[in-house]
Amino acid sequence: MIVSLPRLAVIATAVMASLVAAVSPALASPAALATGGVQAGITTGWPQLQGNAAHTGFEPGETSVTSSNVNQLSVAWTAPLPSPVGTPDLTVAGGTLYAASGSTVTALNAVTGAQLWQTSLPGTIASTPAVQGSLVITGYNEGHGASSRVFIVALSSATGAVVWTHRVSGAQLLKESVTTTPRRVYVSISSGQVLALGMAHGLQLWASPVLAGAVCDISAPSVGGGFVVVGGGGGYVSALHVSDGTLAWQDNLGGGCGGSGDNWVPAISGTTVYAGLLNGVAALDLASGAIQWTRPSAGMVFFPLSVTGRIVIAGAKDATEPVALARPGGAVRWTSPFHPRVTVLSGLATFGSLTWATVEPTDSDAQAVAFDTATGQNVFSSAVYPDSSVDFTPPVVAAGRVYLDLSNEVLCLTLPAT
Repeated sequence: MIVSLPRLAVIATAVMASLVAAVSPALASPAALATGGVQAGITTGWPQLQGNAAHTGFEPGETSVTSSNVNQLSVAWTAPLPSPVGTPDLTVAGGTLYAASGSTVTALNAVTGAQLWQTSLPGTIASTPAVQGSLVITGYNEGHGASSRVFIVALSSATGAVVWTHRVSGAQLLKESVTTTPRRVYVSISSGQVLALGMAHGLQLWASPVLAGAVCDISAPSVGGGFVVVGGGGGYVSALHVSDGTLAWQDNLGGGCGGSGDNWVPAISGTTVYAGLLNGVAALDLASGAIQWTRPSAGMVFFPLSVTGRIVIAGAKDATEPVALARPGGAVRWTSPFHPRVTVLSGLATFGSLTWATVEPTDSDAQAVAFDTATGQNVFSSAVYPDSSVDFTPPVVAAGRVYLDLSNEVLCLTLPAT
């Protein structure tokens, strides 16, 4: 089933946003969720960028794939994507996999790869789909330059139908993924501001001041402990009060101005913010922004971190090898260089006892790799998939299956038992 959203419908849904407040994720019927592909017994998932609103890149409950069975993985299915342009991360929730590519969002049955629905939007999607209850939230850009416009849209997770649309005022660009909690959607825009929208209706609740580091591109917002935290260009970290968007603190950690803001997504774990920088990794107090430690020897950290209960895993050496740092103190626990050295290491994600990444062994090729989280030992390397884009997308593991975004298709690896 393909659902298209004409431009007039975009305007109409924006005008009528206040009328759809009744369409709340909390009110989703079990039947509607089942239509979206919920599978019995599936309890883990990866519902948004780096797995959760705090962007820790860690799912401790996904223990199905381990060092002892990872080499039993084999290809279960592949599913084509409509366009290789602008491919944000995959998300998996309730037995359904969501992929954004070009101007479309596609929902696939996570077990079989069968297409459940596909929705076309009138612009280029710039956000990883985020799943909250019965809604899938994403954002897209329409137009270019001075005429560019940002739209945040909520789709039904069961059918792909549009529930509400919010147009961001003024000429803006959405460069990073949205972040969601059960009641709110948080959005970073090109003016250097963060917006908070209501989950039920898409209306704007607050807008932050323009943040330091905005000229470098601010990251997707990370949410936890009463704060919204963003990184800026590999040198700035700013925290906002979640209640009203007022500034709590800002740190300038130096290091110049990096590229895409998605590289600098901070992770919130407990009372600490962990931030990848142009010159390493920093741990900051969530309430005050006070620096707990920095680790310059980690090198340039170009992609999102993975923060487990004990360590912070980053892509060091200009994002060509992983390094694990102790959460208290930042001491190096292990490094895991590649032989031969890879040209690109993606963002990192830890599922149970394994940390996953996508690497580019040669130009324009992609390969999934897994490391033992405790030791850094490389325990798995997939086949090499030619003509695929790594970007910053790590594999996603859910219910014994490993999903790779290969730019123009989704590939699923599975264990024999599943």
